[in-house]
Amino acid sequence: GTSDFQPEQTLLSIGDFSNANIVRTQLVTELQVSAGLKLVNRTFAEFIKRRRHHEFSYTEYVRQFTFETRTEAHSSFRLFGFKQEGIAGMALRFEEREAYMNYFNYYPYAYDITAGNSFRAEDLFGLFGQPGPGGKLFFGSEEGIPETTHSKVWNPALFWQQEMDLNDRLSLLYGLRVNAYFADVTDPLPPPGATAAWNDNHDFYSFDFNTSLIYRPSEKFTLYGTFNRTHALNGSTGGGAIMLSGGKLDGKDFDTRSDLYEIGARLSLLEDHLYISATAFRQARNRSELGGGRSGIRVRGVELEGVYQPNEQFHLLANLAYSHGNYRNASPFALGGADLNGLFDIAVADFADPSLIGVDGQVVAGDYRLSGFSRWIFNGGASWRLENGIGFRLWSRVQSPQNGNLLAQYVIPTQFTLNAGISLKKPAWEISLSLLNLTDERNWSHNGDEFGSNVFIAHQLPLRMEGLFTIHF
Repeated sequence: GTSDFQPEQTLLSIGDFSNANIVRTQLVTELQVSAGLKLVNRTFAEFIKRRRHHEFSYTEYVRQFTFETRTEAHSSFRLFGFKQEGIAGMALRFEEREAYMNYFNYYPYAYDITAGNSFRAEDLFGLFGQPGPGGKLFFGSEEGIPETTHSKVWNPALFWQQEMDLNDRLSLLYGLRVNAYFADVTDPLPPPGATAAWNDNHDFYSFDFNTSLIYRPSEKFTLYGTFNRTHALNGSTGGGAIMLSGGKLDGKDFDTRSDLYEIGARLSLLEDHLYISATAFRQARNRSELGGGRSGIRVRGVELEGVYQPNEQFHLLANLAYSHGNYRNASPFALGGADLNGLFDIAVADFADPSLIGVDGQVVAGDYRLSGFSRWIFNGGASWRLENGIGFRLWSRVQSPQNGNLLAQYVIPTQFTLNAGISLKKPAWEISLSLLNLTDERNWSHNGDEFGSNVFIAHQLPLRMEGLFTIHF
C-alpha cells in the first residue's frame, strides 16, 4: 500500500546539528615600481571549526587553518613591435587540518518512514568508538577510518604566466607552476594501548602548465584552443585532512592530475550588444572516494551561450550545455553494496545484471555513467534595472534526468526551477528580495557520489524567500 509522510522524517532527527565557525582575512598591497612593472602581494588567512552529528549515526569534527602569501611581479613591454604582458612570482601556502570522522556507527536504514516519529538509532543498537572532541565517539586511522588524521602541509611554489601577441591577429597565453609539498600526517586517535601513534612524512612535487592560442579573424570573431594540466592536493572527503592508509601517506594524493582540452569561438553582433559563444571540451581527472581510493573520470561536452545587452539597464542570458560523464575502468564503493534491491526486503527497482556484481557486492570495474549527472542543462535569465535603482530579475534552470546509482536502478526525472528577485540599489547600500523555486517544484538533489547513492537523496527546498542587505563603504 501507500502511506503519507513528511520529508524530514526520512533522515533528520531532533538531535541533528551541523555548525561551522569561519574567520578569514585578506590583505592586498601594490607597489608601482615603473610604468611597466608593478609588485603585488596577496596574503590570506582562514580558520574553520566545524562540527556535524546525525543521529542515524554519523559524526564529524574538523579544525582547519590555512595561510598563504603570494608575491607577483606584473610586467608589460613590447617585443618585436608587439605587446607582451607577464606575471611571475612565488607563493607559500600552509595547511593544517585536524579531522575526526565516524561512519562505522552508521544506521541510515533504521527508519520506518510510515511510522510517524523519527528515533535515535543509537538507542536501539548502541554506539562504538573512542571519545574525541565534544565527547563524541570516533575511530582513528589505525582503526580503519583513514580520514581521521592531523595533517600539516607546506606548499611553496614558483609560477610564470605570459601573454604575447604573435601578430595582429594571433596571440599566445601560457603559464607554468612548480609545486613542492612537505607533508606530515599523524593519527590523532590511536587505539588504546598503542605504544605510538601512526605518523608519516614525505616530500612531493608537481608541475602544472597551461597554454592557449587565440586567433581573431576579425574584430567581431575570436577562435581559441587551450590545454590545461593541474594537480590538486587530495585531502579526505570529510575534512580536507591528508589521509593515512595503512600508516603511510599515499603519493597519489599529491598527483591527482586533471587534463582539460577545450576549443571555442565567440562572435560579437549588433554593435557589441549581442555575444554568442560555442565551446567543446574534454576533461580527464581523478576523484577521491570516501574511505580511500580514487576513481578515474572522463567528461566530454559542448556548450552554447548567448548574452544580449542593448543597454546598461537590461540583459538576457541563455546557456545550453551537453555533457557526457563516465568512470574509467573504475569500481566506486557503494555503501551496502551496488545493487539497490540488496538493501531492502522488497524489489524497488530493476534487478541488477549479475555479471556486473562482484563477490564483494560492489560493481566490477567498468565505464559506468556518473550518478547524479544530467546530460542536458539549460540556464536562462533576464534582469532589468530602472534609473531610480529598482531592479527586477528572473532566472531558471532545466536539467535532464540523472541516474540515481551506478546500475541506473532509479532515476531523478527532468527538473525545472524558476526564481525571481527584486532589488533597490543606491550608491551606499543595496537591498534585495528573492523568491526561490517560484513554482514550488518538487525537485531532488543527488548526494554527489556513489558511496551513498543507494541510501541518501535530498528533497530540495520548496518555495521560499531570501533577503539581503549590503552596505558599501
